[in-house]
Amino acid sequence: MLRSIEISGFGNLALSLSSKSKLDAEINAAVNKALKDGGDGAGGGLSGSFDDSGADAQDARNGRGLYEYTPWEKLNIKSMDNIVGYGAQYRQIINAYFIINEKNESTSTMSNDMSDSGRKINTKIGVNVILHGPPGTGKTLAAKAIARTLRLNFVFVNAESILSAYRSETEKNLQTLYSRMRALCVQTKLNTLLLMDKIDGIVKSRSATQNLSSADYGLLTKFLTILEPNDGSDNFHIMSIFTTNKLSNLDNAFLRRCTPVFFGT
Repeated sequence: MLRSIEISGFGNLALSLSSKSKLDAEINAAVNKALKDGGDGAGGGLSGSFDDSGADAQDARNGRGLYEYTPWEKLNIKSMDNIVGYGAQYRQIINAYFIINEKNESTSTMSNDMSDSGRKINTKIGVNVILHGPPGTGKTLAAKAIARTLRLNFVFVNAESILSAYRSETEKNLQTLYSRMRALCVQTKLNTLLLMDKIDGIVKSRSATQNLSSADYGLLTKFLTILEPNDGSDNFHIMSIFTTNKLSNLDNAFLRRCTPVFFGT
């Protein structure tokens, strides 16, 4: 069972999937309460520092060619209401971010808050979502809408920017990326939505019909380690959203660590 922890200041969110309008109202109420209780950041309560050597110890808001950082208030979309016809996908992504304990049990949680229906609401550790479907169906726009709605840092990464021709450099870039994301959470006191586009470019399947090179295998292993809910718990302030047009090209072990959400007709 995935562990959970109240990390976003959304503990009082009465998450209801019965209607999108009610969901929007409850999210807004929870965000406003988090801002009131936690100051300027909806993440609330984030503190600490990261020993990230060299240039990585500098301001994480500067992507230095590895990623693009945008504060949530500067995103050019207000909410998922601006994306017509994807209410179900919106609820899937939101539901991936929160744990709803239908049996009202408090296994491995740090929150005693409950909704009116008696269900415990907690945010998940290391949330990973894959948005898949044909090009031009609004996957990137949806990720921005989620970041804007939940008031999360928005970071965009083209997966190809992580790749390097030098041995082990790609793995180092990936490790550096997540290290900077953790630092960004601390610096801004907000959780972060990391959007990695074209994930199939770096996470390749180990199927019988596709032989991986040693470099591809090493990168996949590194990525799986970072996303591991047990060993990668220091990523619990990060919501990773990956996009792909070719879900079948992704490794099964990687898929098991993610919530797939289909965008298409």
